This record gives sequence, structure tokens and C-alpha cells, in this order.
Amino acid sequence: MKLLKLFIWLIFSTLLCGCGGTENKVEDRIEATISEKKITPLKVDIERFENDLFAIKSETFTNDTMRLVKKYGNFFDLFSSQIIRLGNRNEPIFKQNIIHFLEDPDVDELYKEVKKQFPNVNELQEKAGIAFGRYHAAFPDSSIPKIYTMMSALNYNIAISDSSLAIGLDMYLGESFKFYKWRQFEKYKIEKMRKDLIMSDMLRGFCLATFEMKAMQQDLISWMIYHGKILYLTQQLIPEETKENILSYNPAHLKWCEEHAAEIWAHFIDQKIFFNSDFKLRTAYINDGPFTNGFPKESPARIGVWLGFEIVNSYMFKHPDVTLPQLMNNQNLHQIFNQSGYKPNKK
Repeated sequence: MKLLKLFIWLIFSTLLCGCGGTENKVEDRIEATISEKKITPLKVDIERFENDLFAIKSETFTNDTMRLVKKYGNFFDLFSSQIIRLGNRNEPIFKQNIIHFLEDPDVDELYKEVKKQFPNVNELQEKAGIAFGRYHAAFPDSSIPKIYTMMSALNYNIAISDSSLAIGLDMYLGESFKFYKWRQFEKYKIEKMRKDLIMSDMLRGFCLATFEMKAMQQDLISWMIYHGKILYLTQQLIPEETKENILSYNPAHLKWCEEHAAEIWAHFIDQKIFFNSDFKLRTAYINDGPFTNGFPKESPARIGVWLGFEIVNSYMFKHPDVTLPQLMNNQNLHQIFNQSGYKPNKK
């Protein structure tokens, strides 16, 4: 069985600050990389998987599930076995598990809230068509996934297989939605459970799944540059999106990074950790959390990714002839680092 690539709290950075006063020029460069060609929005039809799932009835279970298999292919099996983890449809207990899930009062309330907040996905469909039109312009031989919405039972926000991309709408019901606190999600996670982050989460997840880390070097700077490339491409696909949303930061966190760019750079230089391959060190600077270890609690998490994105932006600004495919397929991440010329100005 194919495995889904599941992204709960995606790991990224954003653009800006500390690149020697070139902020506006870098933003112009981001717009220009894809707009050199005429962008034609793609027709994207987002299917509402959750509505079809909750239409299953006990008395017509076999026919209903086969209809979902016919419509959604292997995604139904991936959803049931890996996302809500209720087993394989060939198992005798499968029907009982699914029906119990659909009839659970809490699940039903969650589904009603999804329907209330997302009566349709027209705006999301339109934005996805524009973003994937930009992607197709840069990568004309690429394939575009089928896009579904789902209710993941608060398990995953983005799930990607070889041919499909699913958005867990129940993960974007707003900070005040009571189930998030009942589920004891941490505050820094709840802050990101809002619908204006769907596009950036979806496209980052798509970019992560499409361009996997394949560099031979596994040191910290390589992972920083890798995630920096992912964010650069994401921003290219939705240049109209705010920097905060691209990063999944709040304004205060983004401002903190901008104001402390020189100190962030000095931290990595002084600690001599760029070329350290320790896994724990990597997770400390790249993984999500309430803040980044080694920095004040006012700092955001994922500072290593933020810095990686800054470096990639500097590299692309200094090498305007480098295309997006060349950037994304370049596995010599040390070369990007060395040729970026990145060094933030002290304030």
C-alpha cells in the first residue's frame, strides 16, 4: 500500500530582513521568477471527501464504500487505515469501526462545525488554481495532484500521497474552537489552526513532498538550506500571501527575527554548529515548538529555517539567472550557502 506523507505542523520559514538593505529588491525578484512567463490558472476541482464519507449508511455500507473507492481511488483506504486509523476495509471489523466513528457524538459535532465554517470551497479552489498555474509555468512537465478536503478527526492538517493532496478542514476552525483545548493542543499549535493558513500549509506540504531532501550532506546548514528552498518556492506560488502566513508566525515573531537577524547569525557562527550533523541539534533549530532553544522565550520556533530562507533569498538575488527548477534540483546545498553572500547588517 502506498504511504501518505503526513504533515501536522509543517516546518518553515519566511522571507525578509538582514540581507544588507535589499528587502524591496528581493520581493521584486520573488514576483519576477515565475512571471517571466504568462501564468494561466489551472482548473482545480476540490472534492469534498468528508461529505461523501458521512453519507455512508449502515444498511448500504458495502455499496457506499465501493462508491467512495471508485471516486477517490486508494485515498479512501489510506484515509481509513492511516489518518483515522480504523483499519483496512478487507478486515471483518472494518464496517463496525467506520459506523462507530461516523455515529460518535463528538465526531458528529466536529463535522457539523466543518460544514458550518466551510459551506463551500470556492475561494480555496480559485486560489489553488492560480498557485498551481504558477507551478505549472515553472515546471511544465509536472503533474498536479487531485485535491480533496477531509475531516481528519484532529489528526492531520495536510496529507499527501503520490497522486492526491488532502486538507483536514477540522484543523482550521479557529483558535476559539473548543475541541482544540479539550484535545489539549498546545497554545502555539492552536494559534495556527485558522483558515487563512490553509493555502500556505497546503503548498508547503506539496513542495516538501515533491522535492524531498536528497543531499548527501546531512548537517544542520544543509537542512536549513533545504527548508529555505521549500519556503522560497512556496512564496513564489503565492506571492500575494503575507510573510507571517508563509512562515506560520505571528507578527511579533516575524518582527523579532527581523530585529535580531544579526544576533541570530552570530549565534550560529559563534557556536560553530552549521556543519554539525547531530540529529538533536537539527530538531532544536528546525522543528516546531513554542520558541527556539538557545534563544529567548520571545523568539519563535524554527529559527534555523527562517535563517535558511534568508540565505536562499540572498543566493537567488545574487544569481538572477538561476531558474526555479535549477534551484530546487540543486542538491549541493553547501554551494548555495557559500555563494549566497548572506550576512545581516547590525542594527
